[in-house]
Amino acid sequence: MKKLLLGLIFLSTTFVCVAQSEKGKSSGTMDSKTARLVKTFIKSKQDGKTKVTDKVAPTIGGGRFVQPVKPIDPRRIVKIRNTEDSVFYLNVTKRNGWPEGIGKPLAKKDLSHIPVYYVLSNKNKAGKWTFMRAFDAYGHLTTNHSWGTYIVNPNDEEDKGANTLWADKLKTVCQWQFIGDTDEQDVVQERALDENKNIVFCYNIVKVSENKRDGSSMYAGSYTDAFALPIFMRTDSTGNYKGHANFVQVKRDKRGYETLFAFTDETGRIRLNKDGAYQTRKDYDDKGCQIREASLDLFGNQMIDYYGNCGWQNTVDDYGCILSAKYFGANNEPIRMPGTRGSEKIYGYEFAYDEYHREKDRWYLVDSLGTRGSNEYGVCHSVTEYNNHGERRLVSYYDEQKNLVGNDQYGIAQMETKYDDKGNLLTVEWRNKDRKLTNGYGDYCQRDTKYDEKGNIIAQTEYIKNENDSTLISFQYETDSLGNEIHKWNKEGYYRVDSVDSKGRATLEAWYDLNGKPIASPVDKINAWHKYKVSYNDDDNTETQEWIDSTGAQYCNNNYDLSNKYNLSINQTDYAKKTVTNTQYLKPYGLIQKFVKEFDDQNRIVAQWDVTPYGEHARVGWWNNLYYRCNVTYNMYGEMKDMLGVNEFNEPSYLVSLNDDGEVYHYNDLGTYYDEHSRVIPADSMEVFKERLPKAFCIEVTDTAIAYPLGLRNGDIILSYGNWATCEDLRSNLNYFYLETILKNAVAKKVAVLRHNVQKKTSSIMWLELPKGKPSELGFYPHMIYYTEKEALRLHNTCSKYSFAYGKDEEKEGKQVLMGVQLKGGLIQTRFYHFLQFNYKDPGFLLYASEKYSKGTDTWSVVDDDVETWTKNVMFNSAFSGETELYLTQDFEKVKKLSKSSSGNRGLRIVPITIPVETYNKLTKCYFASPEISNARVSLMETMLNKAVSTPTTKIKTKKLVGSWTASYSEDGFTLNIEIALDKDNYVKVKTLISAYGEISEGDTLSLQATSSATGTWSISDGLTFEYDEETKSLSIDSIDIISTSESRRQQLLNELNQSKSELVEMLAGEDSGKFLPTSLLIKDVRKKTMHAIMGENKELTFIKQE
Repeated sequence: MKKLLLGLIFLSTTFVCVAQSEKGKSSGTMDSKTARLVKTFIKSKQDGKTKVTDKVAPTIGGGRFVQPVKPIDPRRIVKIRNTEDSVFYLNVTKRNGWPEGIGKPLAKKDLSHIPVYYVLSNKNKAGKWTFMRAFDAYGHLTTNHSWGTYIVNPNDEEDKGANTLWADKLKTVCQWQFIGDTDEQDVVQERALDENKNIVFCYNIVKVSENKRDGSSMYAGSYTDAFALPIFMRTDSTGNYKGHANFVQVKRDKRGYETLFAFTDETGRIRLNKDGAYQTRKDYDDKGCQIREASLDLFGNQMIDYYGNCGWQNTVDDYGCILSAKYFGANNEPIRMPGTRGSEKIYGYEFAYDEYHREKDRWYLVDSLGTRGSNEYGVCHSVTEYNNHGERRLVSYYDEQKNLVGNDQYGIAQMETKYDDKGNLLTVEWRNKDRKLTNGYGDYCQRDTKYDEKGNIIAQTEYIKNENDSTLISFQYETDSLGNEIHKWNKEGYYRVDSVDSKGRATLEAWYDLNGKPIASPVDKINAWHKYKVSYNDDDNTETQEWIDSTGAQYCNNNYDLSNKYNLSINQTDYAKKTVTNTQYLKPYGLIQKFVKEFDDQNRIVAQWDVTPYGEHARVGWWNNLYYRCNVTYNMYGEMKDMLGVNEFNEPSYLVSLNDDGEVYHYNDLGTYYDEHSRVIPADSMEVFKERLPKAFCIEVTDTAIAYPLGLRNGDIILSYGNWATCEDLRSNLNYFYLETILKNAVAKKVAVLRHNVQKKTSSIMWLELPKGKPSELGFYPHMIYYTEKEALRLHNTCSKYSFAYGKDEEKEGKQVLMGVQLKGGLIQTRFYHFLQFNYKDPGFLLYASEKYSKGTDTWSVVDDDVETWTKNVMFNSAFSGETELYLTQDFEKVKKLSKSSSGNRGLRIVPITIPVETYNKLTKCYFASPEISNARVSLMETMLNKAVSTPTTKIKTKKLVGSWTASYSEDGFTLNIEIALDKDNYVKVKTLISAYGEISEGDTLSLQATSSATGTWSISDGLTFEYDEETKSLSIDSIDIISTSESRRQQLLNELNQSKSELVEMLAGEDSGKFLPTSLLIKDVRKKTMHAIMGENKELTFIKQE
């Protein structure tokens, strides 16, 4: 419920109108209420009107890339002429959707003294006003008004459900147009316009019903933008609008006033509004003044909402100004506000006004009888004085003995401000009860500001009171006629210089101490650069960016956490091709990214692709994303919408993320991934989706001097390598390619590659002879890419044309070991490849690994352990942030050590592989011959012995089991996510999320989501045993979808499945047998974060404990 006023509360919080510098001053310490009021008051310059709202006033009327627009600067708005039929009102209301002035019209001679007023004009044939504007005392359009939307109050910063981008856009509205029905009696659309009469939003009204008994009518309202697309002003933090109150149902009484509001989502279901109520009821007097407002529940009963009361009721004068306002509870009883969401701990207010209807006096009501008294700071009365244009000149707070008293935690009893004749704020001073300057909001006691002829700030000085009661300069801001700026923080001991060139373009930002000595940026503790430099080309596009340290050298970021991940950026523009090649460097690592951006005639990016250090277009993975070309599309607003992957032939292809999550998709629409057929890829089915896609190895030439003479080229697809050849399904034996690169390191090998001729739109197979050496030594890296159906068909057709013999997916005999395959992507994300201390570029065998955690160390060796041990111990998990050491060999002789001490896998993938026994014997020989591994094992043994001596052995206690555990596995076409919650009272709750994703007929794939759950008790002896309460067992289908090549076929199958859901549930129940709801777990061990257990007969699972 919009309780009573921040128009009111502005005064009671000491007019925090100018607490912040407009030019980037470091913030002082303020509570959330203070910060909110500061921002609001700076914007409004205090309009002097008493309004019924928590933030600015009661609102009436009417993604990813909705751009926020700055409020109007009144100094640059040309005064607008009013038409002959224009009338001026202090307040307006709605009647049958039309704006109608409240009380008497304002006299023209008084307008220059009134901060905000409304101008109604352009009457239609029915005598209704069809155009309305908001003006300030200077005769300029203003956005500081109280006419808004039912859905969002743009000035309520505590409304967490408001879409912030739209809230900012709403702040540009200053004019309104009203469109009537055929007889011009009812409004069918209200258009909100900005200063240039551009449509910000349209509020569309449809009459739903009419009650002839009481003369009331019901209307449905919705919001659309300038392109007639729906607006969703209420969303969650991710931008999801579903289930939020974005629509409104309005009841009008027989007089045409809007008296009842219900708020619904996109399905018509009633939802909580911005006040935390399902409905709102408003009452009006015969003049159209709102005199009461109450929050209601779903059934129309009065309720307490987010603000801690039910509503307010007031008395008003002939101009709609509030004389008294009182809060009430759900039973209409007087209520004291709790002091949250900007309210004060009082029962209400009383007001008095001057001749221009500006609030002059305010009194606080402190009990249920409406008695005047003191608020929590001892203030019982505030007095406001104004200048000639209605700006608040002096605000004073008094106690019951009429003495000045502080009204906040700073003890501010007076705020005095001075403005020039253009409305620019020149001076603000905070004073205490003794009328002496005191430090207040923004951590200063006085601030002076100077402006140029255009109203731009050219100088600003802030003063602070020290412990000796003397006044010192704490902050200074100055700028010259060109726009160069100096920001000086005297208290903190440093200043910043911002320089521009002759065109006003920012070229430099540099930090110094007060003696002029270069220093590192004091506001960025991670990236401690001293100076940031920018240069431009003739088209005003950035040409170079560079970060410099305090010695004058290029900034070296040893923590590789620079915000943009580079310290030198160079752009090269090709005007004919409309492209910019961006090359980025990071000292001391050198080149980290090189890519091309293509622009359209509107200077928007339409495509981007990677180039090699040698400037050739290729799949490189600089951004830790692998693609040939990424096209960008825009919506009708000009906002970036989709990113789509295309290949050499400008056909759909997949973009591959090289991050630990590893998403693969054709295009991405605001976080939703789609495949080549524009079908959504379910987030929980990404791994299954990737597994089903055909794959290939694509060459990136990393050293042209070596690879080119061998016949290798960027974009070549490896079909065979030594004894390995790709299988016809392009999926089965991929890891054996990596094995072959190891086994053929020391010998020459034959290689077959598929090469595309883009100009001729053909493909051919080339057979090459490669000498001995690892791929990196031969000047190339093989990226694994994912194929579309069309790309796979092209490969198959070419192989058929050249009679290429595919490999076979045969059962391999020998010993299963682990192989380390390093991805090549971004510098930081795949640092094992790029950093010289690791230099791990080619596949190798894992010999030994150790991971230290708080209570011990997990180890694995190729001699003592198998792949199951590795899996059971959840080793090299990307979430693990402890010390990890890996020892690998790429040639059976030398051993490389890879280490990390934070989360993330650095692009390294550990994969199982079966190798011949003789190869395994070579590995064990390398293992025992390695001094690095021997030293690591000895060091670990000494640590464990020392710990064993100092720490007594303890048995695992059952309390270790208490908590929530999760585990996932796939079996028989199902992916199961099991959640088990065990409490100390032996109560258990089990929930299993079931995903099924598979082909049910040729060309038709089923995607099914279900949930199985139960509660009961747990006990432990040899293992965990669960006894479920039968009545708590449930199995439900959450969603069903069909992926089909035909939409009609998809709909047919969906209809059949939805009609037989009960049969599907029975089928799933038949699949259970303890799979969905385990009846017991055989525990192998329990650690701080993991529990290894066997479910059923032989299903080994690793459960992760949730925080």
